[in-house]
Amino acid sequence: MQTTVRRIFSISPKIILKTVLFFKLFFEILLSIIYFISGFIPKDKNLWIFGSYHNKYLDNSKFFFEYILNHHPEIQAVWLTSNDRIFRKLKGKGLKVFKKYSVKGFLYSFRAGVVLLSSYRNNVNPYAIRNAFVVNAWHGVPLKTIEYDIPPQYANDFYKRRRLFDKLSILFPRFNMSYNLITASSSKVKEIFIKAFKIDSDKIAVTGDPRMDVLFGDKNRLVSEDTLFYLPTFRSFGSIDYFSYEFHPEEWQKFLVKHNLILKVKFHPNEKAMENKYQTQFQAYDKIQFLSRDDDLYSMLKSMKILLTDFSSIMFDAAAIRKPVLFLPFEMEMYISRERPLYFDYQKQITGNYSFRNWKELLNYLKSNLHKQYRLSKFLVEFHSFSDDKNSKRVYEEIMRRLFKNAL
Repeated sequence: MQTTVRRIFSISPKIILKTVLFFKLFFEILLSIIYFISGFIPKDKNLWIFGSYHNKYLDNSKFFFEYILNHHPEIQAVWLTSNDRIFRKLKGKGLKVFKKYSVKGFLYSFRAGVVLLSSYRNNVNPYAIRNAFVVNAWHGVPLKTIEYDIPPQYANDFYKRRRLFDKLSILFPRFNMSYNLITASSSKVKEIFIKAFKIDSDKIAVTGDPRMDVLFGDKNRLVSEDTLFYLPTFRSFGSIDYFSYEFHPEEWQKFLVKHNLILKVKFHPNEKAMENKYQTQFQAYDKIQFLSRDDDLYSMLKSMKILLTDFSSIMFDAAAIRKPVLFLPFEMEMYISRERPLYFDYQKQITGNYSFRNWKELLNYLKSNLHKQYRLSKFLVEFHSFSDDKNSKRVYEEIMRRLFKNAL
């Protein structure tokens, strides 16, 4: 018995790795066969499935899902996720939600006529949607280069990985980057998408982003602007300590109390450790709060007085609803040289005179200018073609128009 145990634990790590890779490849091939078969299953044009990145219930997918639920009862809308917490939450609300890779997740995906994503096909079950009408609503106006526009050597060499995925997509559907429709917020964004996704222009429609409907809607309702939002951008080459740049919590607490404000911070979903660290570090300061990865910003942004960010595309959304944007571009040179180049001139076109080197400099500015009338960059406000709450309606009409056209 002891000899057998010793033999098990003496197996080479290389053999273990090869065994794991073998089983991964085996299941990938099996799932690819299932994907091929799924193309022969008749599609129900009144069955639509939805999902979002990181298995969250967020972004354009969420708001379009809710629009369909509220305005088109003839459509069976189903949300897919692999997140237990999100699954239980939506189930508790009485919504139709399934685990992506459950039996029902496969069955509903097989029959879905329309699939709605906000980043990639793995937002849903990518192995069961062949011949469905796939719509990518993406997740914001790009400031940083995306997809095929990211040059070699950037973002942990995303360039090589994207081209490898292209080759793998021939056999493995989860790498497939083809879409029947991509929605855009403006013609400027459409021009970026054409090149970044290598897609024909007629497959991109300027509809506006569904998530903006909640911001543009009910303009007469007064909301207390009591929040400063700090939304920094994720760095794939390594996290930085955002609050190491002369951030003094005692001084910020005093300032926030004096003006009856709250500083709310939300990190990228990949920065859970950072979120936990700061929650513990600043727990004594009740005016400095950290949002969880599941918190939906777009349900809160109307209470925003000022947006603080570095390179997050949410700056375009804030500007569209005439909210001031102030910038803390820590390690900007490193970010642009290692992470990703930007589509626009950051200092001339984006930040203007509202860029700060550290938190102390920003706080001193706010003490004198908190209630001033900020001049919004004209450039920033040009990335949303619509200022009504009809973006979801336009997306729906575009999908139906194309579905009807394809049926002829």
